[in-house]
Amino acid sequence: MKLNLYFICCIFTFSYSNAQEFNQNWEGHFSYFNASGLSTSPQNIYAAAENAYFTYNTINTFTETTSTINGLSGEKISAIYHSNSFQLTVLGYESGLIQLVMDNNQNVFSVVDILNKVSISPSQKRINHFFEYENKLYISTDFGIAVYNLENLEFGDSFFIGNNAAQLQINQTQVFNNTIYAASTTGGIRYAAVNNPDLVDFNEWQSLGSGSWKQIQATETQLFAMRFDNRLFELSGTNLSLVEAFPQEVRDFRAEQNQIVLCFPGQVEVYDANFNLQFFVSDLPETNLDLNTAVSLNNGLYLADRNLGVLKISDQNQTDFVNITPDGPLSNKVFSVEVQPGHIWCVYGEYTQFFNPFPLTSRGASHFRNGEWFNLSFEDLDQTRELSDITYDPQNFNRVFLSSYFDGLLEIEDDVVVNHYQASNSNIQGVPSNINDNRIGASAFNNQGDLYFTNSLSEFPLKQLSSSGTIQGLDTSESFVTATNEASSKIAVDRQGNAYFASFKNRCYCF
Repeated sequence: MKLNLYFICCIFTFSYSNAQEFNQNWEGHFSYFNASGLSTSPQNIYAAAENAYFTYNTINTFTETTSTINGLSGEKISAIYHSNSFQLTVLGYESGLIQLVMDNNQNVFSVVDILNKVSISPSQKRINHFFEYENKLYISTDFGIAVYNLENLEFGDSFFIGNNAAQLQINQTQVFNNTIYAASTTGGIRYAAVNNPDLVDFNEWQSLGSGSWKQIQATETQLFAMRFDNRLFELSGTNLSLVEAFPQEVRDFRAEQNQIVLCFPGQVEVYDANFNLQFFVSDLPETNLDLNTAVSLNNGLYLADRNLGVLKISDQNQTDFVNITPDGPLSNKVFSVEVQPGHIWCVYGEYTQFFNPFPLTSRGASHFRNGEWFNLSFEDLDQTRELSDITYDPQNFNRVFLSSYFDGLLEIEDDVVVNHYQASNSNIQGVPSNINDNRIGASAFNNQGDLYFTNSLSEFPLKQLSSSGTIQGLDTSESFVTATNEASSKIAVDRQGNAYFASFKNRCYCF
């Protein structure tokens, strides 16, 4: 299990009144670059990230964020939906929690009926999708379908529609021609009359098709369903007709009014109701797309990407784009954070509790200064992986050292790499089996301006970078039986210049 710190300013769930008071005293720094879901109203885009969401007005381009500062739980969001009829946004979480955010005052109401339901395993409470029909919200979950009355703000029935009333993972629902359809992972497509008063009875539900179905969507006149094998079908009565078999993964598809939007990892295709291609988006300049979903609204196409946030593209020009993502760090999955007056640095590398950095990650770093975030990519940082610690120069906070638990030590000044110390150009040492595996755990300055740092699993696990730029290994042989067998990481230096560092499972050393 990797050790990570989720970088959010508060991690507790508050009632809306406490959230308002809390909001006045705290400022949130959240990452919105992993955009997982989109919903729309006539003017707005609602974009969910991992644990927060933002609203973008397509008319005046105003952006507003909502996070734990406003009362959100901080848990991982799995579904987002905006009800224009009731002027609220609904968030579903992997835990089964549901939260409603009111448009008029941003009050947050937590709905815990699914979360607290003891008869359902925690692993089957995930909220997958919301569908609104006649004042009711049909909630697709990993156990079946739950119904929430948006007018009264109260829960109704839950439908267990597997064989013999068993739990059945439902990924999406859709109402079409007075029939409710449910796309399931293992039970085909289930359907029943939406106004049937006995929908709690599994016998009232019929089954259509077999296999695994992930989505079901409708235009004004047609009903479509997507299987997990990326085959798109049209439903007519009880007949399933293959429309297209796609050679790559379909991450998401949406049918709204008379338009169909298909989202693939690296491109988006927009069709009319007759499935004629209108236009497509791919190969945007200087971007590497990894898309989750896309929506079309007010002559614009909005792409939710796993690393870039939300991109806005004009229908008339499919190559120019604007990133509308709010300012924030690269990720919420922060491994280490260090603060000095006017500065915050975050890094996102990882290693396990056993000091194992594999599998390697390439996530960059983030620096907050002058009231905004400056995000440095993997390429900006000389392709340095597993960045796991930050040390400020006490004489110059614009100069920092970033420790990598695989690629050595970076010296950065004014957000630019000025030195990259590793085995190939210094006395840093690799692990016994790989000279290029240079595990620097952490570093600390003494009063003379020398930088001590740990070089894990090496002959000299404690090293010093002098103020003149020379690295030397310090003799700790009297303390270590076999230094190359002991992993090390954190380090501290006291006012007398003594360096303290710990090794895995053994002891704390002083030099």
